[in-house]
Amino acid sequence: MGIEQLDVLDVVSLRNNASEVVLTIADFRDWSEEKDEHLRLLYEKLFFYIDTFSSDDLVNAYPLAAGKPVVVSVVFRVPPIPEALRLIARCQEYVGDAATFEWSVFSGEEDPPDGSEERSAQTRS
Repeated sequence: MGIEQLDVLDVVSLRNNASEVVLTIADFRDWSEEKDEHLRLLYEKLFFYIDTFSSDDLVNAYPLAAGKPVVVSVVFRVPPIPEALRLIARCQEYVGDAATFEWSVFSGEEDPPDGSEERSAQTRS
C-alpha cells in the first residue's frame, strides 16, 4: 500500500485505549525525484481519507470507528518538504474539528539510537 493506491486506507487502527481511530497514510516515496507527482499523489490520498471519514464509509467498513475522534497520520519514509507540510496544514484547516492531522518520519528503528524522539512535528487542532 502507500500513496500510489489512491482508493485504499493504508492502515486503520485504534489508540489511546481505543478512544481514537487512526487512519495512517504510508508515504514511502523519496522527494528527490518527481516532486510535483509526489505532491499530487499525497493530495489525492489525503482527500480520499477526508472523503472516507466525512461519509459513512469509514463506519460502514470499521464499525468500531463509530463515535470516535479521527486522526489522520501521515508517515513519511523521507522527511517531507515544506510544500507537503503546508498541504497537511491546509487539510487540517479544511476539516476543522472533524479530524486531527499529524505527521512523522519513520526511521525503521524502534528507538532512535541517540534517544531523541523521531517524530518531527505534528499538526493538531
